[in-house]
Amino acid sequence: MQIVQVHYCVNDVMQMLSTKVFLEQNDDGEPTSVCYEVQGYRSLPVDSTEFAVKNLQKVLPQNMKIAACQTCMFGNFNPYGDMDNEIFCLKGLDVQNKRDVCAVFEGEEQISERSRTLLAFCSAYKPIDEQERYTYNDWAYLK
Repeated sequence: MQIVQVHYCVNDVMQMLSTKVFLEQNDDGEPTSVCYEVQGYRSLPVDSTEFAVKNLQKVLPQNMKIAACQTCMFGNFNPYGDMDNEIFCLKGLDVQNKRDVCAVFEGEEQISERSRTLLAFCSAYKPIDEQERYTYNDWAYLK
C-alpha cells in the first residue's frame, strides 16, 4: 500500500487528502489489481488505474469530487493508445474535436512533455466542461 496526496473539491473547497493506493502488478509492471481509499471510501479493485479512479469517484459522496488531470478539461487521453496511469495536458492548444486531438498526437514531437499521471494536479485545473472545451476524455459521462 502507498499513500498519495490527491486533490478533491469538497463542498466547493479544494483540499488535498491522503489517499491509499492498493496496487498489485505483474512481472511487466502492469497493474493486475488497483484500488483507492480516502476517508473510508474505497473503490472496487480493477486492472486499470483509469477505472480505479472512476470507481473511487463513484463511491464518494456527491459533495466530494476528485480534482486531477483525469477530471480536468485539459486532460486528454491519446486516441492512439496510452500507458496505464497516463493522460496528456493539452492546455494552450486549440482542440475543437477528436480530429484536432489526433492531429496533436501526430504532429507534436514533444508530446512526452505533456504526459501526466491521472491524479496529478496543477494550478490551471478546471473541471471538464464540454460546453467550454472539447476534451478527449470520457470522465464527463461517468455515472
